[in-house]
Amino acid sequence: MKDEVSLSLIRSFRSKDLSNFELDRFLRSVVFSPSGKARSVKDVSELLYLSTRTFNRRLSEAGISYSNICNAVKKEKAIHLLSSTNTPIGEISRQLGYTESANFSKAFKRWTGSSPKEFARTARA
Repeated sequence: MKDEVSLSLIRSFRSKDLSNFELDRFLRSVVFSPSGKARSVKDVSELLYLSTRTFNRRLSEAGISYSNICNAVKKEKAIHLLSSTNTPIGEISRQLGYTESANFSKAFKRWTGSSPKEFARTARA
């Protein structure tokens, strides 16, 4: 897992040399593993060779929330899948790391104001 992040990026993060934009862009790129599984804070901190506590402290210092970035990436991916594919909602839910479709539906409604089913129907019309 660690070899998928460049050594220079790891050094930049560890020495706090990344701008908030670069940090946000980096985090968005590693939220999901190559297999499509959502990564936890622990997974990403290990990817950077940092303790979870240090990783969270660096994010806090930058005013960035890993949870907010994860949700933003999940929202973007859900919108893309619902509007451009015929992938079933249950499968999209699973791809985004939800164990229950109901939890995904609640999150999607919170993000967009409509259910995944309504959104897909409108987007594909």
